Amino acid sequence: MFGFGRHICPGQYLALDTVWIAIASMMSTLSFSKAVDSEGQDIEPSESYTSGFVCLLIPFKCMIKAHLAVAQVLLVD
Repeated sequence: MFGFGRHICPGQYLALDTVWIAIASMMSTLSFSKAVDSEGQDIEPSESYTSGFVCLLIPFKCMIKAHLAVAQVLLVD
């Protein structure tokens, strides 16, 4: 992911730490749950992946809510 040997990325630790902080911040201020259809039933997320050189999870709907009103303002802005 970041190369190796003489060609290793000098910013690898900064990149990993930044992703960790971003995920920790989201987990502490937001709650994630399954999306709900018009009848109020949970929509099960798909577990399908794309195929190719890089396999990616196919996007699915979810519900994201802020724990506090202050966090809600940050999301809207």
